[in-house]
Amino acid sequence: MNFTNCTTEASEAAKPKTVTEKMLVTLTLATITTLTMLLNSAVIAAISTTKKLHQPANYLICSLAVTDLLVAVLVMPLSITYIMMDKWTLGYFICEIWLSVDMTCCTCSILHLCVIALDRYWAITDAIEYARKRTAKRAGLMIVTVWTISVFISMPPLFWRNHHSISIPSECRIQHDHVIYTIYSTFGAFYIPLTLILILYYRIYHAAKSLYQKRGSSRHLSNRSTDSQNSFASCKLTQTFCVSDFSTSDPTTEFDKI
Repeated sequence: MNFTNCTTEASEAAKPKTVTEKMLVTLTLATITTLTMLLNSAVIAAISTTKKLHQPANYLICSLAVTDLLVAVLVMPLSITYIMMDKWTLGYFICEIWLSVDMTCCTCSILHLCVIALDRYWAITDAIEYARKRTAKRAGLMIVTVWTISVFISMPPLFWRNHHSISIPSECRIQHDHVIYTIYSTFGAFYIPLTLILILYYRIYHAAKSLYQKRGSSRHLSNRSTDSQNSFASCKLTQTFCVSDFSTSDPTTEFDKI
């Protein structure tokens, strides 16, 4: 009886999607792809055309938007086609290009988030010194480094995939038995960047909190000094009026009254 239940569940899981389900999934993914293209294009256009936004920090954000735009243009449409047709029909060569671009751009996008977090951390914790080092050349070097690391993480599978396959593959996915590369790519493209981002933003939060507390205490001290100055000025003003009243009275007149 257990074997029958397992077989039934497996057959239900392997059932092909209905036309309605495929249409709903395709429409949802197409909407997400269109929004990704439009929003990232708007970010790129805003930074490119506005001179006030021509700053090193915004160059990193613009590069991130370019990377996400490449994902929306080169990766997501083919993914929608693959999901809609339930098999790969575009050939082996397109499959290789699609997988390589997918891995490179997605890894590059994650590493961009790392670099942006690192830039913000330096800007908060070492504001005066880092303001001198925060140049367009430095931002360009960071972008080139991110793309280089992404290429080194995503390109090695091209050299050991199954190149002797002549027939059109029905699936397009990375297939290899290199455990070392799997660990290397997984940690380099996800776990290490994720850990670094969490640590950096945690330290940014504490640095911003300490700066806020210091500013609050300095404002409190400045308010106290202002209050003391005001009270001292009011005392001096009161003394001035008292002395003026005393000097205007005639002592001989007061003596005659007595």
